[in-house]
Amino acid sequence: MLLQVRKVNSGGPTNWLWINLVFGIYGALWLISGN
Repeated sequence: MLLQVRKVNSGGPTNWLWINLVFGIYGALWLISGN
């Protein structure tokens, strides 16, 4: 998963927005599951 994200990251700044969204969602889920 992370490797795929890093490969996509080389595509350009637009992909950074998608990465931020993905990690933001994962972070939110992690906080919810942690609590």
